[in-house]
Amino acid sequence: MKLKRRAEVRAGGLTSSAAVGAERVVVVEPTQATVHDLDEQDRAILRQILEAYERGTELPKYAAFRVQNEASRERIDRLEGRYLHQVGTDRVGLTIEGVRACDTAEAERMFERINALAAALKRRYRADLDVEQKVSILSGQTGLSAEEIRRLAGLLNLTGVLKNHTLDAQGWVTRLSLRETILDLEPLVWRASVAPGGKLRLVDLTIDGYRPFASFAARLDPLTVIIGANAAGKSALFGALELLKHLAVDALPPEIDPFLAPGAQLFHIGPEGAARAIELGLGLTSGEEPLTYRFRVAGSVGSPRVESEALERTSTERPYSYLSFVNGVGQAKDPSDLGRPRAPWTVKANELALRRVDPGLRTATVVRDFLTSWGFYRGFDVGPEAPMRAPTVIEQEPVLAPSGANLVAVVHTICLEHPDTREELEGLLAAAVPGFVGIGASARGKGSVVLSWRERGLSEPLTSADLSDGTLRLLGWLVLALGPNAPPLMCIDEPELGLHPRTLPILAGAFRRAAERTQLLIATHSPYFLSQFELDEIAVMRREDGRSLWLRPASQEALKREVEELGADAIAKMHISDELEARS
Repeated sequence: MKLKRRAEVRAGGLTSSAAVGAERVVVVEPTQATVHDLDEQDRAILRQILEAYERGTELPKYAAFRVQNEASRERIDRLEGRYLHQVGTDRVGLTIEGVRACDTAEAERMFERINALAAALKRRYRADLDVEQKVSILSGQTGLSAEEIRRLAGLLNLTGVLKNHTLDAQGWVTRLSLRETILDLEPLVWRASVAPGGKLRLVDLTIDGYRPFASFAARLDPLTVIIGANAAGKSALFGALELLKHLAVDALPPEIDPFLAPGAQLFHIGPEGAARAIELGLGLTSGEEPLTYRFRVAGSVGSPRVESEALERTSTERPYSYLSFVNGVGQAKDPSDLGRPRAPWTVKANELALRRVDPGLRTATVVRDFLTSWGFYRGFDVGPEAPMRAPTVIEQEPVLAPSGANLVAVVHTICLEHPDTREELEGLLAAAVPGFVGIGASARGKGSVVLSWRERGLSEPLTSADLSDGTLRLLGWLVLALGPNAPPLMCIDEPELGLHPRTLPILAGAFRRAAERTQLLIATHSPYFLSQFELDEIAVMRREDGRSLWLRPASQEALKREVEELGADAIAKMHISDELEARS
């Protein structure tokens, strides 16, 4: 078998045995396959071996298995280590991750049976400690069938809880003894809340104690257009999310919020005085079971501290705690730990534990990366000396900067690597800008490019330095909406500023297309731009008694019927008269 090995003992490592008989634990270096690389052909290979576990027939011999799957030998090579491991001298079995990757009802039941076996063996260890026993004797002591123990004990060994075990000629366990670590083993979790490579979305947001927010709660969609009077809390909402992004990367600064002007009021001021703590909570989903992440920051402005922090799966059937910290001390774990407990952590008082997670904490890492990838766009710098107008250094997989400084680099990537996106971008620009013909990016010096904008009647292309402010702004917004590397959450403030009204329906359509693959929160004061969206895509922020409220106009049936009868123009008229906000 082509598994790379080190002669190093490690609890929980993958296993191989030198011969039928006593088996020792060795480390197997995982190969390159990752969960999000798997396709149905990969899973079909894994399910062949799962069937042997289910039926209790012998595990496949490795050489014969490769011949049987001759056309898939390269796939087998990729699966080895993380999903497949060697059993005995010549057989191949599944790892626990391999069972999970089968993604069938039978595989899920196998997880349940492994957990039942672990619980039974834990009871036996308390009674007989590490005495080696035959599977047939354990069957009578645990109430599980000998056949089931034979098939599942080898998988349980991958958690590192078996001290010794013996295999028969078919690859099944016949005798075993236990390590003390069996007492610490937690139940294996069938499915993580976020598959590696999966995309998260923010569905719920709660804020308490920050600026105008007290017991604030918002339900968010893939596309949410936010309206409200000045000082209603729209900018503060984006500020709270930007603070969270900052804290996922950096420690709390003394002033807690580095985005506020010096002397600005940080804590919410209510009728009972100023708050002394800030709490943020996120409800997240990736199409799997929901997650919640929340933390509480307390203390004076000069010496803030993180009082509590938690990342949890909130399913009533399968609750799970990934992070749980109080005053900097707590526990971090992941289903990929295979039930083995991690040592308690201690983090600095002014840091979130999420900032310190390692890649082995897969779900927590996905959540952290999600937060740190958010984008905040408050308008582009289109002044005469703006970087948007200058040649730009080529970037790999560029994400449009908040200032738009790397616009030409993103255009270059679109034109070079995404012809369909380029065609769509040119189509929208042709509809919005009279005389537009095409767009591209030309080399200018070492590793830099300059925008190439072609119009009818011009013998030479224009550069971004030649474009009007409004045209450059529109190009920035359209590139943001269509770009291949859009942030997973984009907070966009008043994109209508400086644009001709004729372009607003085009821009709204581009944002709606973007919402098919990412999430957008858009704040606007433009009635005409607002009228391009459906009522159920709109949220109203209103300030009452010093605190901001989140309201949904579509929840008011009478208002909803009226808009359906009068059409989109009714939304614009109601917004101008404040009726939309008042009736929400």
